[in-house]
Amino acid sequence: MVRRYFIDNALMWLEEYRFDGLRLDAVHAIGERDFLVALAQTVRSRLGSRRHVHLILENEHNDAGLLENGLYTAQWNDDWHNVMHVLLTGEREGYYADFAEAPMDKLVRCLGEGFIYQGEATRRGEPRGMPSAHLPPTAFVNFLQNHDQTGNRALGERLTRLCPAETLQAATLLLLLSPMVPLLFMGEEWASQRPFLFFTDHRDALAEAVREGRRAEFADFSDFQDPLGARPYPTPTPRPPSRPRASTRPKPTPRPTATGWRSCSGCWRSATARSCRASTAPGRWAPRPWRSAP
Repeated sequence: MVRRYFIDNALMWLEEYRFDGLRLDAVHAIGERDFLVALAQTVRSRLGSRRHVHLILENEHNDAGLLENGLYTAQWNDDWHNVMHVLLTGEREGYYADFAEAPMDKLVRCLGEGFIYQGEATRRGEPRGMPSAHLPPTAFVNFLQNHDQTGNRALGERLTRLCPAETLQAATLLLLLSPMVPLLFMGEEWASQRPFLFFTDHRDALAEAVREGRRAEFADFSDFQDPLGARPYPTPTPRPPSRPRASTRPKPTPRPTATGWRSCSGCWRSATARSCRASTAPGRWAPRPWRSAP
């Protein structure tokens, strides 16, 4: 009954509201993998060839099997983000420690095979991932920033505050011209420096549980370990009634460098369009996997 409820809910958004697709959040927290298979199979069988529907996963397990046989279209590729973040910022604590050793080699693997972790052990000694070189590049959604990776930071800093502008421009060009699907986080197109902070609308015990969970997340980062000298960070408490709502606050004024960034964005769009036309030309990689499995 519960499974049917959630599958019917997915069908409602696709059939009644005509959504082009769905993103399934944090499916690694769903203990029953066969439910994910059943959901995708039901959607595909109901809509058939009538419509092209995108089913996108967030999945820390790097389960390549869910991206096979027409089940799910693509997965947000955290491996790409993490290794690029190490290369751009030099941060090596917390989960970035899994990408700190030979990060350039890891990036090469990511560009050539999709996932970096394909069964190798993480820093905690646990195997993660499955082989992915046989999947097409369109099975991976790559990004330098998103709401999770930026908002889950203690201070919500964007990459514009963490690395030099020229370095970030080069990384963005690599993102846009790689064969995978690029994702841009709101504000990236004009080099926003405004923090994007984690927020909730919870109260009482649930709000405290979220605060404690945030503290536990930061336990692996040295800046937040010492109870006396740790850096303070905002807690995701509800907005005070006296504080103006976001819709009534003045919009941020783009910095002078935003104009230069946008001019770069125009060049990137042109280059991306040429790359897409070339990659889908007859005889190119588009119908075939990008690299043969070993």
